[in-house]
Amino acid sequence: MKQRAASNHLETVLQATVFILVAGLVFPEFAAVLGTVYTIARHFYVVGYLKDIESRRPPIYLCLTVMLTLAAMAAYSAVKLAGYV
Repeated sequence: MKQRAASNHLETVLQATVFILVAGLVFPEFAAVLGTVYTIARHFYVVGYLKDIESRRPPIYLCLTVMLTLAAMAAYSAVKLAGYV
């Protein structure tokens, strides 16, 4: 069970890191805050994963919301840095 929790984290940490770095080029403070929120939510997700299925749902929803926000910010940052906006 612990191995699966660690694997779940490793599956998304690379995307989160790339989104934070790219979004941080245009929105440094907001990307840092969202990165911190993501890290804390992932911690609570792993704790909930080891406990029971109901405990992991709220943190994963927060993680997904943060990831989608970071993805949108990263996409906007890439377009802006390319000179299209």
